[in-house]
Amino acid sequence: MNLFESLQEEGEYIGKKEFLIRALENKFSQSLSDDIKDKIEETDKDGIDTLIDNIFEIESPEAIRNILEK
Repeated sequence: MNLFESLQEEGEYIGKKEFLIRALENKFSQSLSDDIKDKIEETDKDGIDTLIDNIFEIESPEAIRNILEK
């Protein structure tokens, strides 16, 4: 993988995290707590993809914590 591809992949990862936070805040009509945002920021690519794949099943901010702690 060359530098451009690496930077592009990192940009996509950052964009997914930003999208996920916005989508969850819109879903719950409230800002996520700082600890949940921090957990999302620390989550690897597979974890972010898992959250995005399950966004319609996530029914509360507490459910986000449970998924991230697995």
